[in-house]
Amino acid sequence: MTGSVQKGDVSVVGKQSAVAKYGIGTNVSLGDVSVVQLNVRPGGWSADGKPIFSGKADPSNALLVQIYDYGKVIGNAVVHADGTWSFEPRLPLASGPHRFQAEPIDATGHVGEQTDALSFDLDGPAPAVPVITGVYDDAGTITGNIQKGYPTDDTKPTLEGTAGPGTLVQVWDGDVLVGSAEVDVSGDWVIVTKALGDGEHRLAATATDGAGQVSPPTDEYLVLVDTTPPATPDMPSAYDDGKVVAGPGVEDVTLTTGHPVLSGVGEFGEKVSIRDKGVLIGTATVGSDGGWSFVPAKGLNQGAHEITVTLRDRAGNVSAPSDGLRLMVDTSREPLHTRSEDSTEGRSGNAGGMFPSGNFLGL
Repeated sequence: MTGSVQKGDVSVVGKQSAVAKYGIGTNVSLGDVSVVQLNVRPGGWSADGKPIFSGKADPSNALLVQIYDYGKVIGNAVVHADGTWSFEPRLPLASGPHRFQAEPIDATGHVGEQTDALSFDLDGPAPAVPVITGVYDDAGTITGNIQKGYPTDDTKPTLEGTAGPGTLVQVWDGDVLVGSAEVDVSGDWVIVTKALGDGEHRLAATATDGAGQVSPPTDEYLVLVDTTPPATPDMPSAYDDGKVVAGPGVEDVTLTTGHPVLSGVGEFGEKVSIRDKGVLIGTATVGSDGGWSFVPAKGLNQGAHEITVTLRDRAGNVSAPSDGLRLMVDTSREPLHTRSEDSTEGRSGNAGGMFPSGNFLGL
């Protein structure tokens, strides 16, 4: 056959070896052939469904290299003066199996034999970014949704969200994998993390499909794990008409009212539980000045009482109880003295000036 393409070399960058023929009885080494992948760029592959197919040919023999996919021409590439050629599909390829072959053509239109096929599966688009719809605390005294940047005493918080059905959602704490789950047919997922230590944790989720493609991560969800309880509070003090009548070092006194102002100190925002002989009689919140106060509106019964308090921080950790404040109530000595602003809920700070600021314990 005259005018046939003469011997030349065609090589395609990649990982699979192959040998093919073109021209008359001439063996041509194809070298290594890459497996095509989307959404990654090593080896020149495109992330938009248009993988790059390239190689070398003898420019004195081959003018063009024609590219086939399952026997259908999808385009051609010009052989440059240095023998290199490169082909990128004009339109994105459909997801699924493909079978590329290259065929050299000379200036007169003669063709050589097609190369052995390069078969590959083209992955579809990477999964969409999953959504974290909530992070929940189901341990300790405070449960429910954990807002971003808020503390929790739950070392294994529960994350819920949505993603593509069938994908695998993984939750990361920085670069550390702390949980994973398959998304159900409704697109929902739930993950309970591995145990997290005290401190900041920046949680993010990714979704991986069956082809191994990984979505971009979600925005970080900052969780502050805190399992350290507040320090044991000091013994509370009791006030009658604005004067300290019982407190640390002043105990076993008799009050003439069943409505004393009980007070103490703590860290701003801590919740105070006030108990009488172990029975909860009210709560208060530590104010910005570090003080709290509480007036039992129902009044303390006649007789002996022992008042203790505990502190609960924002994460839900509860302190040990304070030492008990022992006192007696005997309202027969004087008429009962009450205040119209008294309530069963404790006040933050110094209770509207009922006693001097900064003198909660009478120190």
